[in-house]
Amino acid sequence: MNGLSKIEQRLREESKAALDALSAQTEETLREIHREYEDRAERERQEAEKKQTAAAEERLERLRSAARMETEKMSLAAKQEIMEEAFGMALKKLCTLPQEQYAAFLKKLLRAAVSTGRETVIFNHKDKSELGARLVGEVNAELGAHLTLSEKDGAMQAGFLLSDGECEINCDFAVLLSSRREELERETASRLFPS
Repeated sequence: MNGLSKIEQRLREESKAALDALSAQTEETLREIHREYEDRAERERQEAEKKQTAAAEERLERLRSAARMETEKMSLAAKQEIMEEAFGMALKKLCTLPQEQYAAFLKKLLRAAVSTGRETVIFNHKDKSELGARLVGEVNAELGAHLTLSEKDGAMQAGFLLSDGECEINCDFAVLLSSRREELERETASRLFPS
């Protein structure tokens, strides 16, 4: 049995050596697989981080863009409000000119608006009672016209209507300012909001 024991012993040793070698190889393979998965996990983490960073930057840029648009919108609204106020103040200034300046301005407008010389001039109640007859008389004399002062009052704050049957010329100060507003806005804006 000695020989059989030696064979068994040798088989045990060879098996143990083979198992040890297989175990070492398995350990190495497992370490390699573990490294590969760690590398893969790191690459995926970095990729996910890049995607998240890109998504965050894109979102941030969209928010900045929206903020810029909102700021511009608010700025434009504020400028529009200031422009409204400026045109309101201009109308108020025209309406509150000293009486002789106001009368001279109305007369100049009236002379420029007359076309046939047979129109009816409609003033608001205040202007009709204070200046109407005088202005119509002066313009008639200067132009050789036959303008008449209307019995009815106009609803305008300042200015007048010039009526010739179906044709009517509106020289209401508010309407005149409104009609010239587009061309005046550029100049007004450049003065109020210099770049």
